[in-house]
Amino acid sequence: MSVVLLADQPPTSDRARQHSLRVYLTVQDWLGNSLDPTQWGWYMGERTLYPVPSKLSPAPQELLHLIACNCKAGCRAGSGCSCRKAELPCTPACGKCSANSSVVQYCSK
Repeated sequence: MSVVLLADQPPTSDRARQHSLRVYLTVQDWLGNSLDPTQWGWYMGERTLYPVPSKLSPAPQELLHLIACNCKAGCRAGSGCSCRKAELPCTPACGKCSANSSVVQYCSK
């Protein structure tokens, strides 16, 4: 079984569209054309602009379930961790096996 590195995959069509909108806005700004950023891939936060996140799921739900293991007791040998089986890092989406949501934790082998 070969391992697919998720980071090497191209963006979804929705993410590519949002990025293209922001690139177009940047080029128009360089050309001196003032456009409303909220119409071109940005939304206004409390005090700053943020990129509009993808409106679609990055993958089918069945695939996302395979990636996020949701181990209840941590990712130990024999726990059935799907991340560990696929040699993928556990992420905050994995649930309880990821104690600190701001840090990517890797399943120990």
